[in-house]
Amino acid sequence: MPATTPKRSTPMPARNNLKWTKTEERDLIRMCRQTEMAPNEMAFVLRRTEVAVRYRLAKIFHEHLDGRTDEASVAEVSNWLLPN
Repeated sequence: MPATTPKRSTPMPARNNLKWTKTEERDLIRMCRQTEMAPNEMAFVLRRTEVAVRYRLAKIFHEHLDGRTDEASVAEVSNWLLPN
């Protein structure tokens, strides 16, 4: 007898398992910089999961650090992505 997978209580977002487009990344950065949206709100707008949004933000953050690990560089990238 084949195993059955449990059904989700909520459907997966429409963009689940699809590659992020440059436009989506720009929109995500814009939401971080210009609004006070929480990750779950950004996920809803982008039709992604909250986990996907958090991972993409982490990836963007690390790409912009470009191997730098000093405190000043981390602060610079943090301020660029999430200004005060």
